[in-house]
Amino acid sequence: MSRGFSSVQDGLEGIESVATRVIRRPFRFLSGRSSSGSTSAIGSLGEATSRFLGAPFRYAARGKRLFRTVDSLEKVLDLVFLPVTSVAGFAYAWVTTRRVREVLLALPVLVLILPFAYVALSASLRGRGPIASRYQEALQVARKEGRLQDAELLRAKLAQLGVDNSRTEYLEALKIVDKGDYSTGFSLMQQLAPAEAPGFAEAHYWIAFNLVRNDQSTDEQFGPTSIEERSRLAEKHLDQLRAYGVESPVVKLLHAVVLARTGRLKEAAEMLEPISDSVFAAAAMRVRLLVSLERPVEAAKQAESVNRLYLQLDVPASTLTADEHRSRVLAATLLGDELLKEQALLAWRRVDPTNVEPAVLLLRHTESLITETFTKDEFSPDALVTRLCRAEELGSPRPWLALQLRDLIELRGHSESYRFAWLGLLGSPDASDEFIELAGTTAALRGQVDQARKAFSRLTDDGQADPLVWNNYAWALMQPPQPNLLEALQAIEGALKQEPESAIYRETRGQINVLLQRWPDAIEDLEFAVQEFPENKVVHKGLGLAYDATGKKELAATHWEQSGEPRPQNPIANP
Repeated sequence: MSRGFSSVQDGLEGIESVATRVIRRPFRFLSGRSSSGSTSAIGSLGEATSRFLGAPFRYAARGKRLFRTVDSLEKVLDLVFLPVTSVAGFAYAWVTTRRVREVLLALPVLVLILPFAYVALSASLRGRGPIASRYQEALQVARKEGRLQDAELLRAKLAQLGVDNSRTEYLEALKIVDKGDYSTGFSLMQQLAPAEAPGFAEAHYWIAFNLVRNDQSTDEQFGPTSIEERSRLAEKHLDQLRAYGVESPVVKLLHAVVLARTGRLKEAAEMLEPISDSVFAAAAMRVRLLVSLERPVEAAKQAESVNRLYLQLDVPASTLTADEHRSRVLAATLLGDELLKEQALLAWRRVDPTNVEPAVLLLRHTESLITETFTKDEFSPDALVTRLCRAEELGSPRPWLALQLRDLIELRGHSESYRFAWLGLLGSPDASDEFIELAGTTAALRGQVDQARKAFSRLTDDGQADPLVWNNYAWALMQPPQPNLLEALQAIEGALKQEPESAIYRETRGQINVLLQRWPDAIEDLEFAVQEFPENKVVHKGLGLAYDATGKKELAATHWEQSGEPRPQNPIANP
């Protein structure tokens, strides 16, 4: 092609030269015969005409640069097509020197070679991306179908292609775990991050974290079944992270947990020290370690960090583990702050109400605070009421509660704090009916009839009180110095409506009828009660009074004798 272009170029240049000479000759002849004035004009016209008619040839000839470029391209094309022309020349020579039959026998070989040639050419043109994508799709299908060996082979093929599929496989393993197939997910993570060699960093951390988190599990799908083996395996994965240079706080914290669970408390405390003044979880763990190592001075200093970080970082109590709640309680104990300890225990129990440990610790601490309060003259009445109600809710023994209520009643006149605390207890919505009933009974037994009536009145205002409460209310109403017998009779009827055959409640109504001098009704109730309580001297005394009033002297004498009291001269006047 370049040689042809060169020939054309030379031809065009020749045509331009010939055309120019032919056109100029007539004009030169005319200019020789013309006058001197017109000679220059005819010569100029001839020059212009020759230039105009020769312009196409001249412009065509100026393609010289293009032809030079094509000429250079010839050399390049010679180099590019040299292998092709060589192979083609060899093939041509081979075919022409062979018989037709021999050429036909070679065709099957050529047909077999063509697919490989196509694949090689396609791969060179399209790259490895489409092949890797197909391998990745096949890998996902193999895992979903449980063909782990096939999946591992495909993973190796991707590695040969230079494709790092670790991130994709890690996310796929997480999806499998989320679906509940923990065993398969754990196996995939181990392939990504073998314990003995550096692997995908996030998979190393995931394995270590789950080995530590599930240390109480005996299911083989969570790895080894013993805590010792789990801890050792977790430490190997953490060591691989350290080999990568990963020294984040979460990795240090997890490593410290492993060290602590394998008895290396000192090493765990040292690992946490650099982050224990900035990370709450690290401070919380380290304070427990220091107490276990019997280093009280350092533990007290760390306790300050625990409290400071909890407040500064505004850590939600619901996000804390049981150990971190213990650390808050321990820190408050080390600092000697009883109120802070109470708050920590309350937060722990609030977020974990089914856990027995915080309930027991809170009960003991609450009882201690109540006991301490009764040694003071001035205190917060509301705080005492809250703690009394909490102690009753947490299961403090009834006799112990009765003693606290007794002291509260007796000290009512000692200071305003005790008086307001008693009134606050009777009106507190946190006080249970059982606790108010105990308060009223305690007041009645201490001779504080008015206070007992206030307590029982709260319980019976809606008319839905328990029979025992109605009975105790009736008993308080019938006591001097200002008994209200008719109201007492209404109160005991509230109990008998619920339990009409109760000997206790029949005896109470019988005693009220004795005071009201309703003798037949009194005899009926007391005779019913004496069958249940034949040794009850109070019942026998009531029957003695009733039989004397009705003229049944012999029966009256018998009951007076069993009552153990001397028979009065005028029993009706002194019931």
